[in-house]
Amino acid sequence: MDKKYIFFDVDGTLMNLQGAVEDSTRDSLLKLKEQGHEIFLATGRCPYDIPDFIERFEFNGMVLSDGAYVEYNKEVLLQESMDASQLDALTASIEADGGHLMYFGKDASFISEKSLGAYEVWVKVLLVDDSFWGELKGKIRIVESLTQVSDQNIGKMIYIDYEGDLEQLKKEFGHYFSILPNNLASLSDMSKGEITRLDINKAYGIKKILNHVGATKEDVIAFGDGLNDMEMLQLAKVGVAMGNGAPKLKEIADVVTTPIGEDGIYKGLKELGLV
Repeated sequence: MDKKYIFFDVDGTLMNLQGAVEDSTRDSLLKLKEQGHEIFLATGRCPYDIPDFIERFEFNGMVLSDGAYVEYNKEVLLQESMDASQLDALTASIEADGGHLMYFGKDASFISEKSLGAYEVWVKVLLVDDSFWGELKGKIRIVESLTQVSDQNIGKMIYIDYEGDLEQLKKEFGHYFSILPNNLASLSDMSKGEITRLDINKAYGIKKILNHVGATKEDVIAFGDGLNDMEMLQLAKVGVAMGNGAPKLKEIADVVTTPIGEDGIYKGLKELGLV
């Protein structure tokens, strides 16, 4: 089989919210590399937020921060950031309607002092295991106001507890930002979600790698579960949605495999004849 470039989302695809990776997934990733294929992460996570056990699979590259940061064989190909004035305006609007924001830069995350308590509650509920919050908290810088760090190479944001009109927010700031409600398919809370630059997504990052290695989208297979995987699956020659994925993602996928926890990665690759 011709060499393939295979991209995997992390949360809800490679690993569950408790940080567990199935044995069949581990074996499949190793098998792909043995066959000469190249494997990549394509995630909303940032460079400092990739679990060590994930990195030990020795991925050939990473599309991080939903496409704002790209590496290939440890070489940085791309690092995009948001305009500080645009960030400040959006932040003021969200905070005025009760929302809290976390900024994600290249080297750290940022939360304002007034938002720390809200994020502690949210992350503990989301991740179930309190130890995960302790690990995450060590990578977060607490600031008096987010306006102090809006110029720190911010690639994406997460918002929670937003009580305003989401559609109005999109109308006002949609010229520059992409505002997605909760990206976790198992949850449907419109008051939470993620924000990226409008012109950047995982497909944008993948194209940078393809141009670098001289490959085309005909060589791409992509696995994902969330709304931020839409463009990636549409770009790929074969887009695979996890069985636990968002309904809208399954609608545009070429293949829908079983959920995470039911050997979804292995069964998807097997259906494609790759393992």
